Amino acid sequence: MKAARPLLAGIVAALSVAWVLAGPPDLGQIHARGFEVTKIDGTGVPLTALLPANRPAVVEFWATWCTPCRKTAPTLQELSTRYGSTKLTVIGLTIEDPDTDRDKVEKFASEEGITYPLAFSPRELFQLMNEREELAVPKILVYDARGNVVEHITSYSFMTRRRLMKAVTRALGGK
Repeated sequence: MKAARPLLAGIVAALSVAWVLAGPPDLGQIHARGFEVTKIDGTGVPLTALLPANRPAVVEFWATWCTPCRKTAPTLQELSTRYGSTKLTVIGLTIEDPDTDRDKVEKFASEEGITYPLAFSPRELFQLMNEREELAVPKILVYDARGNVVEHITSYSFMTRRRLMKAVTRALGGK
């Protein structure tokens, strides 16, 4: 029995590493959960209405109080403008409370010139996206048309814009 303990410990460790390395779920897993988000105007819509299947997408989880989120907004706006919503979906999901923070979110969008869709993320969706790592914003996920994660960026660095642009090129089928 004592000989089995190191083997069992090794298996548990390997499974733990696999769980952490698995990363965020693909779009199919997210869509299967049937999440509903609250748009800035207060209406609830299925996440699939803002994030359709079979289209590359960039999804950012963010907050108005997050200084790095202000740094990512121009790049996301550029992508939205460059590719349009029929070629690439860009959405921002704030982790704030739709009942108390709507004015702050509207002000943020206005200050940053954001025209891509913004909505309030339900707590369960944000937790699902973070269950294998630390909770952080900004969190940017780039998905290809099959719904697979192409890039997963947490926080912000001087390389974020470059990583995001390259990831979108890959998601759209480029190299």
